[in-house]
Amino acid sequence: AVRPGIFAALLSLALALPGAAPAQTAGEAAQVEPPAEAPVVTLAAAESRRIEARVPVSGSLVARQAVQVHANVAGYEIIRIAAEVGDRVEAGDLLAELSQDTLTAQLAQAEAEYQRSKAGVSQAESQITSAEATLTEAVAALERTRSLRRSGSASQAVLDQAVAAEASARAASASASDGLGVARAAQAQAEASRRIAALNLGYARITAPVGGVVVARTAERGAIPGSGGDALFT
Repeated sequence: AVRPGIFAALLSLALALPGAAPAQTAGEAAQVEPPAEAPVVTLAAAESRRIEARVPVSGSLVARQAVQVHANVAGYEIIRIAAEVGDRVEAGDLLAELSQDTLTAQLAQAEAEYQRSKAGVSQAESQITSAEATLTEAVAALERTRSLRRSGSASQAVLDQAVAAEASARAASASASDGLGVARAAQAQAEASRRIAALNLGYARITAPVGGVVVARTAERGAIPGSGGDALFT
């Protein structure tokens, strides 16, 4: 058992020790802040992405290589505009269209002329065949007449007629051959005219020769472009 005097001395010593904290009251304990809640964290798999940095600038767009587009046929009205400045086009895309009525009629006329020349070649070949057959008969008749003349069975007048007939048949055969050459030349010319008419009709569709961006347009609907004028598109 601890004596009362010793217990009082120990109590006084504990109160006097440095660092001894006084006991908290009930009100002080209620003011203690609760521990902070843990933050919510979202997890995602790491992946590599491209980051683009865009800087707004002002300037002028200049083509690396300018290509001027002209009308390959002159004197025909522009009836359609299919491209505007700023449009991106590919090679072969339609830019503008010309009136095709006259060009279509010219192609039909050239086609008819070609067919006529083709028939002329066939007729010339037939004439050659007929002339060669006539020449063969005339040569054979001349040989028979000469034989008869040597035997005294034919007169000189008959022989002269046979000679003249053979010469005429030979000349006709040569003329037929020349006529075939002329007919073939006419057919070649008609074929060239037909090809030109077909090309001109195709030129009524003004298309982009290369891919790129339209930076200028002078073509206007209703205008009639001429040869050597300004470019319709650039």
